Amino acid sequence: MLKRQAAGPQISDPATIAASVQLLAQVYGEEHNIDWRFFEETVTMGWKSVEERLERTGLLTPTRFSRKEANERLAALRQQRRWWR
Repeated sequence: MLKRQAAGPQISDPATIAASVQLLAQVYGEEHNIDWRFFEETVTMGWKSVEERLERTGLLTPTRFSRKEANERLAALRQQRRWWR
């Protein structure tokens, strides 16, 4: 998430992902056990997840830490997990 935040949205652009997968396929094309379509879908879904999380949480501030905020987030997550069960 920090890398996406620092680099901007171009890192998760579909054209950038496709170019990256194509480059990897050229380098590792001799290996028969790699499913490149699955790899591209996984990377795309991963970046989509990062985009959604950044949208929900806002900018990350890795140099700022608050124990109180962390404990409040953990408590909220515990409550959600109890509700899901």
